[in-house]
Amino acid sequence: LVDGLAFAHDLVHEAVRATTPDPIRALLHRRTAEALLGLHGAPARIAHHLDAAGEPDAAWPHRFEAAEEAQVRGAFEQAAAWYGQVRAGDPSPDRAERAAERLAQLDGLVDER
Repeated sequence: LVDGLAFAHDLVHEAVRATTPDPIRALLHRRTAEALLGLHGAPARIAHHLDAAGEPDAAWPHRFEAAEEAQVRGAFEQAAAWYGQVRAGDPSPDRAERAAERLAQLDGLVDER
């Protein structure tokens, strides 16, 4: 059913999702985020699981890190999307300002934000 930290098949994921009560699902997302943090997992996945756990404030640093990783990979549109989220909603003024600066750097490298 589970392969590492992912479901073995989308249908298994959907079945578990449909039958798991919200509080249990949030706890599972929190534990998955913790496991990913311990494994130095992908920041985008960590942010996703923290959001799904109902902890969006804890996800902001990981969103910014996901943007940085995307930018380094040359995935400029993806980086701009992450930076845009951080700029628009991060409660940390410093991180939001850095995201705005990075977006300005990416200007011209992406078609639309």
